[in-house]
Amino acid sequence: VRNLGRHGVPTVVLDIKKSQAAFYSKYAKGFVCPHPKYDEEAYIDFLLRIGAQLPEKGVLIPTGDTETLTLLRHQSKLESYYHFTMAAYEKVNLFMNKQLFYQYLEKQDIPHPKTFFPHDENDAKAASAELSYPCIVKPIYPTYFRLDFHTKLFIASSPQQLLSLYRKAREKNHEVMLQEIIPGEADTMFGYNAYYDHYGTPHGMFMYQRIREWPLGFGNGCYIQHVQQPILEQITTSLMQKIDYYGIVDAEFKRDPRDGLFKFIEVNPRVWMQNSFPSRYGCNLPYMAYLDAIGTPLPKNPMP
Repeated sequence: VRNLGRHGVPTVVLDIKKSQAAFYSKYAKGFVCPHPKYDEEAYIDFLLRIGAQLPEKGVLIPTGDTETLTLLRHQSKLESYYHFTMAAYEKVNLFMNKQLFYQYLEKQDIPHPKTFFPHDENDAKAASAELSYPCIVKPIYPTYFRLDFHTKLFIASSPQQLLSLYRKAREKNHEVMLQEIIPGEADTMFGYNAYYDHYGTPHGMFMYQRIREWPLGFGNGCYIQHVQQPILEQITTSLMQKIDYYGIVDAEFKRDPRDGLFKFIEVNPRVWMQNSFPSRYGCNLPYMAYLDAIGTPLPKNPMP
C-alpha cells in the first residue's frame, strides 16, 4: 500500500479481518470481505460489485496464495473490471503447487532439496528409510495446510514420527511431500526479487541474504541484508522465461554447506511480506506491476 500510495495510486484493501494493518494506512480504504477459500463465490461477487463501482478499471495485486489462486480461477469474470498483474492460473500454479514445482526443478536439473512424493503409506515408509533426520513433511499447498494446522509444515525426528505426521496430514486430505532439511542457519537463506514483464525481461532485480528469522528454522526473514549473488538471477530468469511467466517474483534459495550450491526452495509469484525493503534500493516492484498492468512503459531508471 505504501509503495503505491507514495506514487499517488489510490488503493482499496480487502481482508477477512478488520485488524489487518493496511486498513489503517492513510493511503488506503479497507473493506472486510468474504473468505476467498471458504466462501469463494461470495468473495468473487464482492469483487465484482466493487469493480462495477470503480471510476476506471482496477488493478489486482494479491498478497496471499489463497487470494492469488482464487482470483486466477475466476479471471474470465473479473477481467471486465480489473487488470491482472500475474500470468495465467496454470503458470502461477506451477509455483503454488509444491509437487509440480519440485518435479519441474528435477526435470530441468535445477539443484533443490531431496524430495519424495508418496502416493500412499507404503511410499512414505519407503521414503522414510532414505531420508536423514530431522526431515520435513511439507504440504503441496502450504496456505491451505496452514488454515488447518496453523503451521507451514511438520518436522519429523524419526521414521516413526514421519509416518505419524504423514497420517495426520492425510486425515485432513492434505497431499504432502517428504523432504530433507538442508543444514545451515538463517544466514544460509537467500532471495531474489524482480518484476518480469510480458517479454520475460526482469525489472527491479534485488537480492538479499537472511540474517535472522522468526519463527526459528522455517520462519520469515525479520532481518535481511542486500547482497549480490548473480547466480540467483540467472537461475530464476531462465526458469521464468522457459514457462513464459510474467509478474512479481520472490524466489528463495538455501546455500548448501555440503556442496556450496544454491538449492531452490520456492517461488512466491506475488507480493510478499518484505516487499518494502527492495523499494528502499529503488526496486518498487508493486508499482512496476501496476504501471505494466495499465500499459504505462516501465522507467529505465530505478524508482523509490
